[in-house]
Amino acid sequence: MDRIKALGGLAALLVAAIVAFYPSQPGAQGDPPPAAANGHARIGVYLTSYALSKRDVVEGIFTARRAGKINAVVLNVKNMHGEVTYDSAVPLARTIGASTGRLDLATLVPALRKEGFYVIARQVLFFDPLLAGHLGEEEDWVPVGDDVAVSYNLEIAEEVTSFGFDELQFDYIRYADVGSLESLYEERYAAVDRFLAEAVDRLGARITLSADVFGRVLWPWNERRIDPIGQ
Repeated sequence: MDRIKALGGLAALLVAAIVAFYPSQPGAQGDPPPAAANGHARIGVYLTSYALSKRDVVEGIFTARRAGKINAVVLNVKNMHGEVTYDSAVPLARTIGASTGRLDLATLVPALRKEGFYVIARQVLFFDPLLAGHLGEEEDWVPVGDDVAVSYNLEIAEEVTSFGFDELQFDYIRYADVGSLESLYEERYAAVDRFLAEAVDRLGARITLSADVFGRVLWPWNERRIDPIGQ
């Protein structure tokens, strides 16, 4: 509980700092956010579901938008605890106790978009303690090539798309970065590639898709094609 309070408090401080110090951007209430393609940056914050359950945080991001100081927000829809942060109808999410109902996305997402926010959903994929336990994995990771893990995450992604987000951002789309380097790159890269291809096939026409890339892909390991994270 103390951790949840701390997360909410940090989010409130971040929003307050943006409101107080960031220079105002052109545009009135309800204007569409500037697009990166136009040479304009999207300015926003990432908020956990815990932070969004605090009224002062929600009021703060709306205040920042109306002042022209923010135009984008990233919301956790599936986090590193394996929690699905809204009331999910995906059967496996209910079976493993992942569906929390913490956020009312059917109300929150349209309200944010009406205010002119570019709204991004963040979905953590293969670091999933709840699913890992269900599948009998020894660690908190599930293999990217596991059929159950792939199907589960794509079902959640399709459900999330139905709430009207502008963008769906995949995170932890890789294998664990533990142990010694092994010659697993080709096999694991292929698994990540297959997942992304299926996601694009099923979702690409309905929502903008993006993915976080682990910074270590820039290290020499990838040039040698041995890094086992699969990116």
